[in-house]
Amino acid sequence: MPMLVQSRDEIGAELELNEKYKKISEEKQRIFVEIAKHLPEQMEQLIYQYEEIEAESGTFESEALYLKGLQHGIELAVMLKVDKAMFDKLKSWGAGMFSKSV
Repeated sequence: MPMLVQSRDEIGAELELNEKYKKISEEKQRIFVEIAKHLPEQMEQLIYQYEEIEAESGTFESEALYLKGLQHGIELAVMLKVDKAMFDKLKSWGAGMFSKSV
């Protein structure tokens, strides 16, 4: 799914520009490292395994949400008989929505 990969990469790049997202990500990583360093070595490895599996499952969830949103968008466009001019307007409205600091 090249389109899905491209969209995911674009969203990731936009999120990296969002200060609130960056702050939350940094805090999450700081807490994780703090927890890991207080664990015995065997448990530290286990928590890193957990983090990898959690990230992988999150990817599946994100892709499923993206595809469901795409499906809903197509159904709505068909229902509303959206023409190219309206589509371009909607596309420009949504561009960069994740990069804004909220």
